[in-house]
Formats: sequence, C-alpha cells, structure tokens
Amino acid sequence: MEEKIPIFLKIEDFEKIKKSIEMLNEKTEETETAIKELRQMNLEEQKNLESFENEIKKIRKVVDSLTLKVTKPRDE
Repeated sequence: MEEKIPIFLKIEDFEKIKKSIEMLNEKTEETETAIKELRQMNLEEQKNLESFENEIKKIRKVVDSLTLKVTKPRDE
C-alpha cells in the first residue's frame, strides 16, 4: 500500500500549474493539427507523384514506339 504524502500549494502555484497544463493542451492541439495538415499534404503529393509517373509511362511508350519505327529496317 502506497503512503500518500500531503502536498501544500499556494494559490499562485496552483494557478501557474493550471496555466502550464492549459498551454500544454493548446500546444498538443496545435501539434495534432499540424500533423493532420502534413498528412493531407503528403496524400496530395503522393497523388501528384502517381499522376506524374503515369505521364512518364505514357511518354515512355511513345518514345519506345518511335524508337521501333526508326530502327526497324524498311522493306526495299
């Protein structure tokens, strides 16, 4: 069984602790909001990257097709 030790605080100390806890709560909320925003930005960047990769694939197909046409000997 734990022994409880009484702690005596002045009203000013209690107010300081209360303000510190409130500030920590605010900072925690700000941090959570920032994380959500970064995740959203990351999702948008991922979509942009996928779109860019798809465009590169299309370009690659065209280049490959043109390469085949240029390197293929003509029938004479």
